[in-house]
Amino acid sequence: MREQATILAEAKAYVRAKNLEFAGSDYYIDEQIALKAITFISLLRHTGGKLAGSPFALLPFQIKFIADIIGTYDRRTANRRYKTALLFIPRKNGKALALDTPIPTPQGFVNMADLKVGDEVFSADGTPTKITFVSEIFTNHDCYKISFSDGSHIIADAGHIWRVNSAYHYIGKKRKTLELTTEQMLNLGVNYPRKDGKVESAFKVEIAGAAQFNKKELKIKPYLLGLWLGNGSSYDARITIDSHKDDIVAKLAQIGVKLELVPSDNKNVYYAYTAQKFDRNGFGSTLRKLGLYKNKHIPIDYLTSDISDRLELLQGLMDSDGYVSKAGECEFCSINEILAQNVLLLIRSLGLKATLKIGDAKIKGNFCSKKYRVMFFAPKSLKISCVNFKQNRLKNTLAPRSKSKAIIAIEKVSSVPTKCIQVEHPSHLYLASDAFTPTHNTELIAALLNYFLFVDSEKGKEIYCAANETDQARIIFNAATTMIAQNSTLSKNCEIYKSTRSVVAKSEFQNFIKVLTANAQTKDGLKPYVFVYDELHAAKDGELWRVLDEGTINRANPLSIIISTAGYNQAGEMKRKYDYAKQVEQGIIKDDSFYSMIFEADSTKWQDEREWLKANPALGYGVQLENLRTKYAQTIGNAENEMSFKTKHLNIWCNSSKAWINDEIWCAAPSLKELGILDFAGLQKDLEWYGGLDLSSTGDITAYTLIAKFEGLFIVKPFFWLPSDNASRRARNDRVPYIDWINKGLITATDGNVVDYAYLKSDIEDINSEFNIKGTAYDRWNSASIIPELAKEGLENFTPFGQGFGSMSQPAKEIYALAMKKQLVHDGNPVLRWMISNVEILTDPAGNIKLAKNKSREKIDGVVALVMAYGVYSMMGVRETSSPSVRILEF
Repeated sequence: MREQATILAEAKAYVRAKNLEFAGSDYYIDEQIALKAITFISLLRHTGGKLAGSPFALLPFQIKFIADIIGTYDRRTANRRYKTALLFIPRKNGKALALDTPIPTPQGFVNMADLKVGDEVFSADGTPTKITFVSEIFTNHDCYKISFSDGSHIIADAGHIWRVNSAYHYIGKKRKTLELTTEQMLNLGVNYPRKDGKVESAFKVEIAGAAQFNKKELKIKPYLLGLWLGNGSSYDARITIDSHKDDIVAKLAQIGVKLELVPSDNKNVYYAYTAQKFDRNGFGSTLRKLGLYKNKHIPIDYLTSDISDRLELLQGLMDSDGYVSKAGECEFCSINEILAQNVLLLIRSLGLKATLKIGDAKIKGNFCSKKYRVMFFAPKSLKISCVNFKQNRLKNTLAPRSKSKAIIAIEKVSSVPTKCIQVEHPSHLYLASDAFTPTHNTELIAALLNYFLFVDSEKGKEIYCAANETDQARIIFNAATTMIAQNSTLSKNCEIYKSTRSVVAKSEFQNFIKVLTANAQTKDGLKPYVFVYDELHAAKDGELWRVLDEGTINRANPLSIIISTAGYNQAGEMKRKYDYAKQVEQGIIKDDSFYSMIFEADSTKWQDEREWLKANPALGYGVQLENLRTKYAQTIGNAENEMSFKTKHLNIWCNSSKAWINDEIWCAAPSLKELGILDFAGLQKDLEWYGGLDLSSTGDITAYTLIAKFEGLFIVKPFFWLPSDNASRRARNDRVPYIDWINKGLITATDGNVVDYAYLKSDIEDINSEFNIKGTAYDRWNSASIIPELAKEGLENFTPFGQGFGSMSQPAKEIYALAMKKQLVHDGNPVLRWMISNVEILTDPAGNIKLAKNKSREKIDGVVALVMAYGVYSMMGVRETSSPSVRILEF
């Protein structure tokens, strides 16, 4: 455990070293503010895992991150320097369950031992979620049997993490939800001694949502099978109906089953047969084929079909042999233990808490067999019976005790082989065992939220945490409020509202934390002072980010924080932010307000352990090298494991195209000054120029790029146009410095919010009069209006140029070859450099390439125009046979 004195000493040393670097600049770290933030956070307490309840042990990279984003100020404005901060970091390791633990999957039950990356299991809300990582098989771990109040149990290792409601952690009269390991719960004690001398279960686990199995093809209607299993003959297809005949017959008619009712000696009892009782494929024959005669049980396809099928099966069971008390307690009773266990599993799979009670069945006081009673409560909104009398006895809402189950015992057992999986669901929970028990695999976020609420000096603070899913939001909210609950001073100075997931500080100003999910349509009008977006890579779209970011415009000193890992969505908002961060880092874009701390391995050296160290700053704390080695070993010969390992543990974007031409290569050619070219104006008429014109849609960038051969070089001169209104909007939303480029003359701004074709036509005419242009290639798309007008002015050397593989491949490859030889010369056109860094390439089966506008990260119009210019140069019979270079000049 890192001591607070060590943390503060490291923080002071870092701040003072950083201020020496800042000497003479516009920036500095306010030591008092930075140390106040680090001190506050280090006094908070962890809420989950092995460190639960212990002081927040900040790691060196976290100290740097906090000091930088909170403490760095601009001397000119007295505001924080950074408006956006990105922490890009892999996830921690997971925990293990016994290999024979049954795991429900959409296809049915699979033992933990047989699960692999890419398989689907169920998250805590019952929805399918993919496995993103599978560990090695662990041996010789301390293992424990965890027993629950519903009669189920799970074997897990000492470090397995559980999300529980804990009696040891209260806010007012309500238990707190937090994460504890098996060993921590054992050490605290599973029985909590109350002040009144009574004892209660210390830990409770929430009941999972209904498992969403895939629909199966079933030979018998589930309701009909349920009727027979509950009150049918074990020897034939006869069903005994002894009450509520009309309701049952009506339900069967509704699902297309006709009955033949035969009265028995008891006038209130009927024997029912289906109309196809002698059919080879009828009800009776199908029961026989399913092996149900003299062997009543629920076939696995019925237990693992979709929710509607399973609910109809339960209705049949309850209508035939079920009972509902006046208190709304439901019971299915049978002397068949296997059938009772099946019904218990069925009810639990529907998201209901169910227990099994075993007693003696007696006739006239004499024991005849064991009886098995499956007991449960269900809300009236869930139709568990088609018999109105039974359904109407259900209560409208469930009591709290029906929504969770208690851990009643943790017993050490002989060590068994265990295995860990991780899932992509934002909650990182999956269902385990046939009891459908949720089990768990962002505390820095919670600490930052609390700092800004309780310590930061801003007044009227709207502080938001954005999460992609409800479960993810709940985790963050629980972590933040658990930290508050563990500190009496913080608890006294705020009110916590669980229903709205908000914390409101007791203040004359409206200061609050609120956790949001990604339903951005309802978030207009927010004015965030600070917001944190957790796991942006998993966002379905970037709308919530944009709504929150747009809301900060009304704040003088806002801060937007992203904490995320890599992902698979190459077109998502997180990938755009990552690409932007890399462009700022490389100097392609100048944005002093954007901060990034990126931990990632080199994708070309991902097998090198030194790269693992680079990607995992928490190595030795939350991440163990031996675990990484084990996970790496599982990637050999397994593409899915390799992708998961790269993405989740090395922070490497998968299925991602890298920059077409690396920025270092693009910038590697000598400058014009180094080549002795000091005055280039005279060459505009002396050289033969060729152009590429990429016309924009109404509101976007238009590019006209010229090239000319000169002494073995190709000189490049780009021109750009952009509507001025769109420049302001895009500069604000995309953080691309269009306004700066316009002010420097690198882009021409036209009035309004759509391209001014008359202005553009006039500029193109002027360019053609200044340069000796022999030919210009243009994209046919969007050119119908301007090309004829240019022809009227005598500019008839414009040639249409296709954008497919056939036209674009060869000139694109030529430009690439020139770049690779480091013969490209640029004196700084930053717009074209930025566009080069955005290019993504498509390749066809024959190896032809083209620039992909719709897949590239940002604008590439100038590069498309460059390739077309080289293409028309080649087409006009002056194809270069030597190895030319390309020069890019800024005029």
